[in-house]
Amino acid sequence: MNGYAVVVLSLISNAGTIIITRHAFGGDFSTQTWTGAMVILTTIGYIMAWVNIKLLQIDQHRAWMMRTWAWFATIITIRIIMIISAQIISMNRNWYTTRPCAQIEFALGRNDTLAAYPGCADYFNGKSPDLPVVVTVDFSSDNAMELSAALAVPFGTAGWLALLLHTIAIEVYLRLTPKESNRLRQVSYERQLERGFSRPGFAGLVPERFGDAAPFQPAVKAPAEEEQKPTEQQVEK
Repeated sequence: MNGYAVVVLSLISNAGTIIITRHAFGGDFSTQTWTGAMVILTTIGYIMAWVNIKLLQIDQHRAWMMRTWAWFATIITIRIIMIISAQIISMNRNWYTTRPCAQIEFALGRNDTLAAYPGCADYFNGKSPDLPVVVTVDFSSDNAMELSAALAVPFGTAGWLALLLHTIAIEVYLRLTPKESNRLRQVSYERQLERGFSRPGFAGLVPERFGDAAPFQPAVKAPAEEEQKPTEQQVEK
């Protein structure tokens, strides 16, 4: 039950992410594409995990759940990359971005906005309601907009880099733990056999269905399979 609750809440958060991605951290193109990729990957990961557990393919359920949570965990790594990147691009104060005056006013207030960004005058007098102005990127600045810009500019890049690192890390981990995978494949085989599946061990979305992987060979035949075999007396009859 806990697993279903986590999946539902995660999918709800994905929906919320899609809603705010146009505005989050400036909403530039790299940020939106990374957010879209994260939503697609994690949703597909949950679907694959759900299908496999319904088919009692526990080894594949484990793999897809671990992939999904490795992708979700990029939100931690991205913060580290963002802070490092923000400090690097702020060294010479020669990075710039744009922000709407409405956003600056919300953060700084009318007086501070006009003092720091006099170009927003047309926004306040109503001539240009959507007017943007240039904001310097500076992580060490006392100006909240310059500080936020320093974090926003590298956000999309940091997201893609974190996603790449986590994808590599989880695939390496899965390949370094074949004993656990094989153990769960055996458990899957036994449970599928007990349920009367026509191809125990292969019911889920296993590699053998799609590629040229070697067919699974159960390490120990399950008791249910032994019971299905005819005895010598039955054969003679």
